Amino acid sequence: MPENKVTFGLENVHVAPIKTITEAGVITYDEVFRFPGAMELTLDPKGDSGSVKADNIDYHFMNSNEGYEGKFKVPHIIEKFATKILGAIKDASTGVLTEKADAPTTNFALMFEFAGDANKTRHVLYYCSASRPSSGSATKNGTNVNERELSFNASPRPGDKVVKRSITSADNEEVYKKWFEKVYEPTQTL
Repeated sequence: MPENKVTFGLENVHVAPIKTITEAGVITYDEVFRFPGAMELTLDPKGDSGSVKADNIDYHFMNSNEGYEGKFKVPHIIEKFATKILGAIKDASTGVLTEKADAPTTNFALMFEFAGDANKTRHVLYYCSASRPSSGSATKNGTNVNERELSFNASPRPGDKVVKRSITSADNEEVYKKWFEKVYEPTQTL
């Protein structure tokens, strides 16, 4: 099957909170949940590149992959993300959601899908951390809605330094179909 020539669209955003990290850096993930309302996702690479000068030339080139700095736009931050990732506390008797200055946040895996002209591609970023999203509102004007922008970092995992994996709809059908059920881990280590 041919490869994509273009990429467009964003859908099927899912989040898996990190449950545990061992001293060796092995991560287990909690239950995956869907984050509806994906409007835009931007991933900017983090890391440096440079060269070593020797023999009057650029003798050796080096690159460091420190993951990505991301921005995720949605019309609304869902309560499950606010409580499970951002540390908000919901009062079960009143429904009041409380944000505390010293609330611990939880790292997470972020899974999503981009469409393309030939295949849809599914991605997972394994070790993300988010900061509180922007907030505000304006008078309703036609069909315009407010956008919430969530900034996050996708770093290499502590144990194996994996940042991201991807699969297209032309690849292994079984793995592709189950992509959003749990965080994908290969059966053999690369």
